[in-house]
Amino acid sequence: PEKVYTLSVSGDRLIVGTAGRQVLVWGVRNMGNVQQCRESSLKHQTSCIRAFPNKQGYVLSSIEGRMAVEYLDPSPEVQKKKYIFKCHRLKENNIE
Repeated sequence: PEKVYTLSVSGDRLIVGTAGRQVLVWGVRNMGNVQQCRESSLKHQTSCIRAFPNKQGYVLSSIEGRMAVEYLDPSPEVQKKKYIFKCHRLKENNIE
């Protein structure tokens, strides 16, 4: 794996966002093997990642202000639930 930018733990899962837009998932009981290795669905560098409390997925954000909701279950029916949105900043008195 490349440089780590962010990580989150939920239960026995460790989810790591790295350079190169990679997302790696480990089981903390077996750190020798990566459970999943994915490419981020966002186009820019990952800035933050947080695992769902129910251990079913995670939310990640990028430096451009977009966020992605991702699920760990690889089945096509679960993957249909994932989505991306952009946070729109409001300006007050010319300050974001």
